[in-house]
Amino acid sequence: MVRLNQCAIVALTVLSLFIHSPAQAQSEVDLALVLAVDISNSMDLKEQELQRQGFVEAFRSPLVHKAISSGMLGRIAVVYLEWAGSPIQYIPVPWMEIGGSEDALSFAARLSQAPVRRGPRTSISGPSTPV
Repeated sequence: MVRLNQCAIVALTVLSLFIHSPAQAQSEVDLALVLAVDISNSMDLKEQELQRQGFVEAFRSPLVHKAISSGMLGRIAVVYLEWAGSPIQYIPVPWMEIGGSEDALSFAARLSQAPVRRGPRTSISGPSTPV
């Protein structure tokens, strides 16, 4: 039951990203990836920095670049969402289309420059706030 509720919450959160984001040109991608990251106080600052650095390094990796380009369309869309308690949700990197190494490196750079935030409680529900 708990796992079902968590899945429903994640699905509703993803849906709210589409509803609350400004209208954009629609293009086809191989994958729409939501990186929903826990920034609650249940994680210490070192864990959060390690987690963030892992995502940054992944998008700098030539292996990831190759994986993205090997899809049928050769591009994905990614958003980086951070959450803690229900009123604490941030989008340090909004939806971004990645169609090659340059785009992936740009995503990594934007993410590496975003401040590491923390918040009380743990709930992925609530409205998201672009940063």
